[in-house]
Amino acid sequence: MQSRYVATEVIINRIYALEAQKGLNGSIILIHFGAARRRKDKLYKHLDELICELR
Repeated sequence: MQSRYVATEVIINRIYALEAQKGLNGSIILIHFGAARRRKDKLYKHLDELICELR
């Protein structure tokens, strides 16, 4: 992966941290799902967990 690669766990933790600090009410989260074949930790596999936690 390129040097700009960010692990799925890091992305999710950053979203949770932002929600805890400022809230996400009305926010739109734009995410590239990282569907490259080389990427093993695909974010889209965690979307259900993320959505349920942020509700």
